[in-house]
Amino acid sequence: MADLKKKEVSRSRMAEFPAGTPLRSGDEFPTEDIICEALENKSFERLNNCLVIASSDEHDMRFINEETLNIYFRDDVWTNRYVRTHIGETLRTVNFSGIRDPELRLEAKIISASLLWIVGRTAKTQSLIRKCANIVAGARIIESMGYRSLFQLRFPLVRNAFIVKMKEEDEHGRKRSERTLRNYFMDLADISLTGHTRLRKYGYFPDISFDSYNSVDDSNQTYCMPFSLMMSVWEGLITELDAEISDFDFDGFSRLCAIINGFYDSPYYTSMLEARKRGTAKSIPDYRAAYYYNLDSTSVLQKA
Repeated sequence: MADLKKKEVSRSRMAEFPAGTPLRSGDEFPTEDIICEALENKSFERLNNCLVIASSDEHDMRFINEETLNIYFRDDVWTNRYVRTHIGETLRTVNFSGIRDPELRLEAKIISASLLWIVGRTAKTQSLIRKCANIVAGARIIESMGYRSLFQLRFPLVRNAFIVKMKEEDEHGRKRSERTLRNYFMDLADISLTGHTRLRKYGYFPDISFDSYNSVDDSNQTYCMPFSLMMSVWEGLITELDAEISDFDFDGFSRLCAIINGFYDSPYYTSMLEARKRGTAKSIPDYRAAYYYNLDSTSVLQKA
């Protein structure tokens, strides 16, 4: 497999092009005007030709010498593989082809394009694509329930049935954790952000709230505190850590490391490797137990 190209860059989000760089002739981004015009006239040719994720030479997701690709609204697979990203940013992909109903697929795409371009939330591209992927997951469940629009979630009966469905095992037999469910519901609730745009005129205004998940504590959440309090907490932690370090038995720790690492220089480790080649090896704990039981502590500790 080719090596991954890694390059540090200073920006992310959807501003893939440096200021002043012109788009290719005929290319345009999915603005609110273009989406509303498409919904008004029921003509989506111009929208289909809009760039939803533009490629950039500065990214770290693609393989060396791999051709960069612009992602258009008409494409069923959207990815941040070819955009300007930060080192270590997660590669994410959203696939709309899993939605069989053409109208529901178009609706999911319009909602996703709105989250990427219109509602004005600042976020990393990977985070926005994750939201889009969760929108698609929600659309597939809505479709399995016999509905053709995510906006049906504004009705409590549909929403409650939807939550029950989300808690069931997926097609791979896996159950979603409470944290995963919370992320799904938070992203689906963001659909209502389209109601703050002119898309509201075309029915994009569901007031969706998953109340039972709004108050769930998120241990990954960042909380604010007064600076003076933060410094007091920090100084207390440093003092406690200094005390722990001063009381730490480094000599004993060194001896323990020597004993543990001595296993790899022992005949028991060699026997295990040979037994593995023959296919008769026991579990590693068995060999370790024999090593510790017959340990000549004097010879091992002399190495510490």
